[in-house]
Amino acid sequence: MADKTPIRLVFTSGTPTGIAEYQTNETIGVAFGGTGAVTHTANSILTGNGTSAIQSTALQVVGTSISTSDSTSIQINEALDVSGALTVGGSATITGNLTVSGTTTTVNSTTIDVQNSLRFEGSSADDHETTLTTVDPTADRTISLPNASGTIIIKDSSNNISQSIATLTATSFTDGSATMTSGSITGLANVTGSGTANFTTDVQVNSVSVATRPFAIAQAVALG
Repeated sequence: MADKTPIRLVFTSGTPTGIAEYQTNETIGVAFGGTGAVTHTANSILTGNGTSAIQSTALQVVGTSISTSDSTSIQINEALDVSGALTVGGSATITGNLTVSGTTTTVNSTTIDVQNSLRFEGSSADDHETTLTTVDPTADRTISLPNASGTIIIKDSSNNISQSIATLTATSFTDGSATMTSGSITGLANVTGSGTANFTTDVQVNSVSVATRPFAIAQAVALG
């Protein structure tokens, strides 16, 4: 059934003189609270009161903006689908999980607070992930990543440097020093240096002990 156009009485000097259809911009008075036409709060959305009357709400619409007349939060109790861009001008608090399905997440912040750890899936979506976490700090710490491209060397649970160091082709120390208090270095080839090497105990060269004392070194060289 097609919509009907409401009609109205036409008055002349207070006396009805005919019937006419409503025209553009003509309005009908609406009963409020069951007591007749009452002034409503400007821009407020009207809702039913559970009976046959309507009432104003704190929810207001002005142009494209939605707000409340009493400055309370607007609650959305169902799923919200946003097909366009979403801009949040103030702070955003998410009490549940946040899932980002896009390929790029950009965070323009100087500091990001992470409660415990970051977990990386990797290029393959499987049951294996890499978790980046920290030992519980006892003071504020700063770890700076170098201004260089490469692979970070780590130590394993036995305090040994990860075998990934075997992939290194060259290692150098500039204006610094390396100290080893125990252990051994094996498999070295083409080691060069421009400074002084200091040893507090004998140095083994091809299983031959080379003493640190000058005369013992000369003797070892003479003996071949």
